[in-house]
Amino acid sequence: MTFAQDKLVDLVDYVGHVIKLGEKPVFALADYRQLLFHEADLKDRIGIEHDKPDDNGDLWLKIHRLKRIDPPEVPEEIRDWITVGRNPFSQSTVQAVRTETIHQEEANEYIKLGILDESDIQPALKPSGSNAQCDVVFRIEKQPDIKKAVEDYISGPWSQWAEEEKPRRETIRIYEAFFSLQQSIQSQGSEYPLELVWGIGVARWRTSGKVIDHPLIEQLVEIEIDSEDGSIVIRPRGTQPQLALKPFFALDNPGAETVLSFARGFFANFAEDEELSPFLPDTFTQVLRQATSHLDQGGQYYADEIADITYRGIPPVSDTLTVTDTWAIYAR
Repeated sequence: MTFAQDKLVDLVDYVGHVIKLGEKPVFALADYRQLLFHEADLKDRIGIEHDKPDDNGDLWLKIHRLKRIDPPEVPEEIRDWITVGRNPFSQSTVQAVRTETIHQEEANEYIKLGILDESDIQPALKPSGSNAQCDVVFRIEKQPDIKKAVEDYISGPWSQWAEEEKPRRETIRIYEAFFSLQQSIQSQGSEYPLELVWGIGVARWRTSGKVIDHPLIEQLVEIEIDSEDGSIVIRPRGTQPQLALKPFFALDNPGAETVLSFARGFFANFAEDEELSPFLPDTFTQVLRQATSHLDQGGQYYADEIADITYRGIPPVSDTLTVTDTWAIYAR
């Protein structure tokens, strides 16, 4: 570009920055009141893949469309004693007592076997047929074989199914949240458009009467539904990464302008084939470290503070700025 063109680009960037400063700053991700998932929510889950390039370019996230698996069939001999739902997070309901209308002769046999007591038998309220009938109360405690079969089913096949199904249902829940968002984005009006953001480097800080809980680097991403298998795919959009420093400017943080300037230069100096990626620390770590030290003299870069480098959680909010190297996906 010519000198004049270069200055014009700088001017446009500056005007855009001023406009953004005029908007009300969002200090915490929860304030968007939209979809929000942190890295730890989406890592190491069945049916969720990260950083999987395909024919259409970089693919940052893929959520497969999983199907619910029903619980194992209940053995016939205990079906009247147990109610099994399709929710692996809810325990099956065992009937301690069960009422049934039977013939008197059959009731007498149960008395001989010790399954029924005389007090468990009453004349039938709604008899049917010509034979004498009665209402009886069966108690599972009086049928140890039935009780053991119920316990064996719950502790065996059902528990095994539930443990395998729970992570599947969590992925399904996540899929449904993103699916709903994608539908909302498609049907939205131009007045209140939704956008999906991939934030990198969560800053957490209690300062000046405010709580900051927001990523420092933002990359707009697009969400699509694969027409072949129904999976949800998320890719970076063809836009430049931005610094989310509005809260710091709103609080007149003296280091905010320095961080903004450094980040602009850092991203502008990317090689032609280099792009920001939440999976390549070299593409963002320097920016986060600069932010940590310039926004708060006592700031901590969380990756340096934890012993387990595989830990991807976020620290509690404190009076010291803490910046993570983790990412989050959120709509606004």
